[in-house]
Amino acid sequence: MTRMTASVTVEDGRLLFDGVDVADLAGRVDTPFFLYSQKRITANVAAVRRAFVTRHAATRVFFAGKACSNLWFLEQVLAVGVDIEVNSGGELWKALRAGFSPDQAVFNGVAKSRGEL
Repeated sequence: MTRMTASVTVEDGRLLFDGVDVADLAGRVDTPFFLYSQKRITANVAAVRRAFVTRHAATRVFFAGKACSNLWFLEQVLAVGVDIEVNSGGELWKALRAGFSPDQAVFNGVAKSRGEL
């Protein structure tokens, strides 16, 4: 086995991502596709939370919905206990659809339509 990163390895000539054979996955799902690491999402959120909570225990951490609005990704962020910052009615709709409650969302920015408000 050759370890390229914590998530990416090569085993018997096969590229694995978090233990999943990427070529096999490409044969089962439509391509192109995005491949995210649930382990990395969890680790990154934990690191951000630790960085802030050590200074102020009541800190809330928000994910910028604009950074990635993929529903699966938003569900993972929600599952690790992060709130969400959105900047449009569409981002808010996706956040709610992913399972965030309205009190977990910060609606940021200017130039909102009446419908968004």
